[in-house]
Amino acid sequence: MHTNLSAIKKYRVMLITFSVQLFLMALFHFSMVALLQEWLTLHGQGQSIIFWLLFFLCAIPLLSIGLMSSTFLALVAGYFLAWGSLLYYIPTYIISAYIGYQAILYIDKGKTLALLASSSRLTKVNTYLNQYPFSSILFLRFSPIISFGQLTALCAFLKLHPSTYIIASTLGMLPRTVLAIWCGMLIRSQYSSLTHYTLPEHYTPILLFLFILSLLGILYTFKRSVSTSVEPQ
Repeated sequence: MHTNLSAIKKYRVMLITFSVQLFLMALFHFSMVALLQEWLTLHGQGQSIIFWLLFFLCAIPLLSIGLMSSTFLALVAGYFLAWGSLLYYIPTYIISAYIGYQAILYIDKGKTLALLASSSRLTKVNTYLNQYPFSSILFLRFSPIISFGQLTALCAFLKLHPSTYIIASTLGMLPRTVLAIWCGMLIRSQYSSLTHYTLPEHYTPILLFLFILSLLGILYTFKRSVSTSVEPQ
């Protein structure tokens, strides 16, 4: 009983972090996204490189703590800058990933790793991510249902190597980023404003494909990690 209570107390750190991140992200998107879209519609046309450098610089802290959706940022970037937005977006993503990882690592202080020792199921997850960190992060980032902040927090909780996380995460986000930029370009060609639009009909099927690909990849690598762990030494 004492062990279970201790595990619950330790587990609160991870639960609270995820919950707060999701709540703040939802609050930001419900309250600020419409205003941000309207402001960009009025001021974002034909701006200089300095304007966009400052815009993406301001996006770094919002993205790193999970307030801004990386998909939304890519959609806005595609609308105004087309494929050239990748020159701004990729460095912004990498810097945000590093800052978010280090911030969560500092807040957690190893509490999650201590929690894993009291749960066999969580130990399996930790084993899975540590045996195949690159492919695990890559496939997890493919998924449209796992936010930037959630995966950043998970990798920081488990103290995965930061360079492995950043490289795999950056490569894994590219399909969704390219899709969002493409959608932004299509929206601009069909609508006069970013505040009122509908996503292309191909958007949902492609997201579903990425979700299935992510799930299959995760299941495959998890099966490999389990089979490796039970092999006789």
